[in-house]
Amino acid sequence: MEKTLSQKIAKDSFYNFSTTLISRIGAVIFTIILTRILAPEQFGIYSLVLSMVFLLVMVIDTGINTALLKFVGNEGDKKSSAYFRHILGLKLKFALATSVGIIVLAYPLYFNILCI
Repeated sequence: MEKTLSQKIAKDSFYNFSTTLISRIGAVIFTIILTRILAPEQFGIYSLVLSMVFLLVMVIDTGINTALLKFVGNEGDKKSSAYFRHILGLKLKFALATSVGIIVLAYPLYFNILCI
């Protein structure tokens, strides 16, 4: 049975909504657990670092997710498949570089937290 476009959109929207809902609920639970474990000063430092990471991710992503979605939608096209692999490779390189940068920048902060 061939699915219509509206059925595909409804199914994909449901998957998107459910994954977003599950991740948000998990984030709330994780934050509640962290506030119980960490001291107020440590949670403040954690929140500061987390906001800096989100800012870096926003700057680095620059539409890569949108481009990936566009090229995934063009199933079967060899040129789109090549673009997809190239963009996915760029995204992974950016993610690795950002992770290494955050670890390097957070190293001195780690020792400051131990002194608190």
